[in-house]
Amino acid sequence: MVGLKKRKVCHEGIGLKSMYIHWRSCILALNVMAYYVLMCFGFTKLAFWHTFGYKDYTQPLDRLNRHFFLSVILLCSFVAFGLNYNTYAIVWWFMFMGVFCNLIPNLNQFVSERYVYIANVGTALLLCSFFEQLGVGYWFLVGVFYMGSWDYIKAYKNNASLFSHGISAFPTCPAHYTNLSSMYMEKNMFPEAIKPLMIAIHLVPAQKAKVHGNLAKCFKVWGDATRWKGHYKSALKSALLARQDCDLNMIEDLDNMIKELQGLCS
Repeated sequence: MVGLKKRKVCHEGIGLKSMYIHWRSCILALNVMAYYVLMCFGFTKLAFWHTFGYKDYTQPLDRLNRHFFLSVILLCSFVAFGLNYNTYAIVWWFMFMGVFCNLIPNLNQFVSERYVYIANVGTALLLCSFFEQLGVGYWFLVGVFYMGSWDYIKAYKNNASLFSHGISAFPTCPAHYTNLSSMYMEKNMFPEAIKPLMIAIHLVPAQKAKVHGNLAKCFKVWGDATRWKGHYKSALKSALLARQDCDLNMIEDLDNMIKELQGLCS
C-alpha cells in the first residue's frame, strides 16, 4: 500500500491524465522508432543497455530538430520499402514495435534489444521478400547476421563479460558501470568495483546518485573516511535532486537508495 500511495502522489505531482498525450512525446516516440529500425537492421552497436533513451540524453529528442526530420525520413523510407515488398511484414513490425514507444509525458523512454524480438519476425519476412529473387544475396545477408550474432553471444558468457562488453559498446551508458560494480561488491571485490565507478564519474552524465552511492559503500568498507563521506554527500544530493523530478521508472530505487545511504551513517 505504501508503494501504491507513493506512485499516486507521483502521478498527481507530474500531472498524468488518462488519454493525455503531449505532442512532444510523439516526437520522442518517432525518434525511438527510427532507432529501432536501425537496430533491427544491424546499424547500431549491441549491448544489454543502450545509451539512447536515458532521460539525460533524450531531452533534445523531443524537439523539432535535425534529428527528428532525419528520423521521419528514415521511417517513411522504411514504410515505403515495406509496403513495396511485404505489407503484412511492415504492419507486423509497427504493431509490435509501437507498444514499446512511450507516449506518456515525463517518463523515461527506455530502449532495449529484447523489445525487438517479436517485431523482428516482420523484419525477417521483409528481408525474405526482398531477397526472394536473389538467392546469393539472401544467403550472404544470413551469413552476415549469423556472424554478428555469433560474435555478440560471447558477451553473455557471464555478467562480468556482459557488462564489460556494454561499457566498450556504449561508454557513456551508466547502467553497465553501476551493475558491473554491484556485481563485484556482492563478491566483496571492492578494488575491482571501484575502477569502473571512477571511470563513470568522468564519462557518464546520468545516474550520478548510483555511481556515488556505490563508491561511498566501497570506501566505507575500506575505512577511507574522507572519500566515503565525500561520495556519500554527492550521492545523497544527486538522489534527492532526481527524486524531485519524480521519474516513475526510478522513484522506488531512489527512495531505497536514500534510505541505504542514510543507513551508512548510523
